[in-house]
Amino acid sequence: MTSVFITDADKPMGKAIAKRLQSEGYEVFTHPANGDAASLKEAIKTAGAIALLINNAEPVFERLVFEEIDEITFANMMNGVARMAFFAVQAVHPVMTKNGGGKIINIASSAPVRGMAGGAHFTAAKGSLYSFTRSWAQELAPDNIRVNLVAADVTTGTAAEDGGSETPLGRPVKIDDIVETVAFLAGEGGDMISGQEIIVDGGFTRVGF
Repeated sequence: MTSVFITDADKPMGKAIAKRLQSEGYEVFTHPANGDAASLKEAIKTAGAIALLINNAEPVFERLVFEEIDEITFANMMNGVARMAFFAVQAVHPVMTKNGGGKIINIASSAPVRGMAGGAHFTAAKGSLYSFTRSWAQELAPDNIRVNLVAADVTTGTAAEDGGSETPLGRPVKIDDIVETVAFLAGEGGDMISGQEIIVDGGFTRVGF
């Protein structure tokens, strides 16, 4: 049985991904949103032979003019997204290498691509996942580890910007749309995909709707 480890698994996106992968026969291990880096590393160590890591960060997010973002708010956002993702990969890397490879999927947002007024701290944190994805895809490829990013945006029921009710494709993006993309990358169809950023937003970002 293939093992998957999902962070922030007690949030809507994390729960949906866990349910979908469980239905595919994965053994699912999870870590709560309020955990710290030390407990995360220990949880990954305890889980054993992890073949798939889902870095799903769904931070509490409030739009703030950048002058209103204090050090604690900024640090909490960066810790909850960038720091946790970084140390999750650091912990899982030797496990995947020992077992011949694996896959890492970072769940981000399109906000770092298009910008977000009142969300400088959010876009900075989520933007780090784009940089991590590009760097890790190169650095971990020799160990047969694929690293990709799925931008989950304009989505009802997540911490991402709950944008308009429409997209160029005529409907809002649903959690299931993101979940199916994650499931595809996790499966055999994603075996030759690495270093890619897939924005699931119905064309919202590129078309400028």
